Amino acid sequence: MSRNGSRLEHGGRFVMTERKTIYKDSFGIRRTLITEDDHNRFSLRVQTQQQIDGILDHAAAFRDVPQPGAFKKVAVCPIEVYERSLLEGWDDADWTRWLNDPDNALLRTWPGKV
Repeated sequence: MSRNGSRLEHGGRFVMTERKTIYKDSFGIRRTLITEDDHNRFSLRVQTQQQIDGILDHAAAFRDVPQPGAFKKVAVCPIEVYERSLLEGWDDADWTRWLNDPDNALLRTWPGKV
């Protein structure tokens, strides 16, 4: 093993070293810092995981609440989806597509089409 944490593979070639550090684990959200070093390149990313049982229960309970008027709560959004939307630069069309996707029906709080 070299000083910087990379391992020498047979034949003297460096292989990538990955390190994971959990830096937040509260309120049902876990964030892990993942660093990778292959001797020529360093990368850093954050993995977000969320327990969504409570979110699904909230969405189910809210479906039974009448929502008169023009403004309606249409869904709940897990933090992972919200962060992906920021990274990918979602616009209104992307949100509409996500909200109307049948795969996300359990996150909906209103049955209409957006």
